[in-house]
Amino acid sequence: MNLQEELFSLQDTKYKEFQARLIPNIDSGRIMGVRLPILRKLAKKIEAQAFLNELPKKYFEEDLLQGIIISNIKDYQSCIEKLENFVKAEDYHQNYLEKNPNGYCHIDLLDKPNLD
Repeated sequence: MNLQEELFSLQDTKYKEFQARLIPNIDSGRIMGVRLPILRKLAKKIEAQAFLNELPKKYFEEDLLQGIIISNIKDYQSCIEKLENFVKAEDYHQNYLEKNPNGYCHIDLLDKPNLD
C-alpha cells in the first residue's frame, strides 16, 4: 500500500467535511479528512527523506505530514533547507514585503534573528 492509499484508509469523512468548512480556500477535493494525531503517528513510521523529496504534494494531509516531519528535524540548518521546499504560499502572499514594505501586522520583519 502506498502512502496515499494508507492515508485514504485512515480517512474520517465527517472530519473531512468539518475541515472543508474550516478552510474554505482549499478545494475540498484536496482534503482527505485524516486527523492530526494519526498524521503525527504516521510521520514517525514513514521514510521521511523520500517523502520530503516527492514534490509537489496533492492532498492537504500530505502538506500537514510534510510540516510535521520538518518540525521534527533536530538540525536547525537542515530544517531551514527543508522549509525552502515546503508548501508554496498562495499567489497573494508572494512578494509580500514588496507589496507591504512595513511588514506584517505587529511583526517587525526588519528585526530578524541572525540565522548564520
